[in-house]
Amino acid sequence: MRKVDFFIVGAQKTGTTSLYKYLDEHPDIFMPIVKENHFFIDDKAYQKGENYFHQFYDSYQSQKLIGGASVHMFSTLAVPERIYHYNKDAKIIIMLRNPVDRAYSAYNFAIKNGWEQPSNHFIDTIALQEQRIKGSFNEQTNLSYFYVGLYYQHISNWLKWFPKENIYIIFNNDLKKNAQKTVQDVCRFLGVVENVSINTDVVHNKSGAVRFKSIHFFIRSKDNKIKNTISNMLPFKIKYLLRTKVRKGLDKINMKEVDYKPLSNDERKIVFNYFDEDVKNLSALLNKDLYNQWKPV
Repeated sequence: MRKVDFFIVGAQKTGTTSLYKYLDEHPDIFMPIVKENHFFIDDKAYQKGENYFHQFYDSYQSQKLIGGASVHMFSTLAVPERIYHYNKDAKIIIMLRNPVDRAYSAYNFAIKNGWEQPSNHFIDTIALQEQRIKGSFNEQTNLSYFYVGLYYQHISNWLKWFPKENIYIIFNNDLKKNAQKTVQDVCRFLGVVENVSINTDVVHNKSGAVRFKSIHFFIRSKDNKIKNTISNMLPFKIKYLLRTKVRKGLDKINMKEVDYKPLSNDERKIVFNYFDEDVKNLSALLNKDLYNQWKPV
């Protein structure tokens, strides 16, 4: 199989699932069934080599472009270099959202999935960032809510390996306000036909809660030794089937939509203070006043 042409690299909870689904509807684009492929993120998976990675693309036919997506690629230090060595001409799509809203959404997502202890208040988890960045795979990818939101820092890392013209940045608000135009702009960036029929009315991967927590937590656990031992014993195609069919079926039955309690303005100010300097630098880099747009009043 030829190389993957572009990657939606994150950030988490910015609308990447919706964009992934929209591009999957494009006749000239092939997107794999498994969205969150950890090949470039997880050292153990990466060591298995490109042939292992390309197994996720077995159903590719003859589309003009091949895409990939995993939200944790954005903030994982080694990923830009790894993708560069895989395909130095790859195009990179980054999605951004107000870092306070993004962090709080990621926190609630972690609570829902059983990765975060409900007794840990959102604000208090700021103090846990340093140890989590150096912790287990799950801590690094799903519990580093604030570190992930240091957009300038992470984009600067991508720019060490890819030129600006290969990186396309989308803002979550733009996708919400006019998904059709945003998708057309992405298609233009990728070099495929813009005016195709894509249903952008559906919002994918909404926030919610689960009916049966024990089942959901087991399925989503990344550090469960029993689950990981079983997974390592299964053939690739069986694991692929479990992720693409069985887990999605269980999620459909087990999920329910709920709204979580909003942050107070005082809480928003505390959290924004963590991002303050990074947002200033990002505003300068993109020549866009994100600081005053995102700063709590």
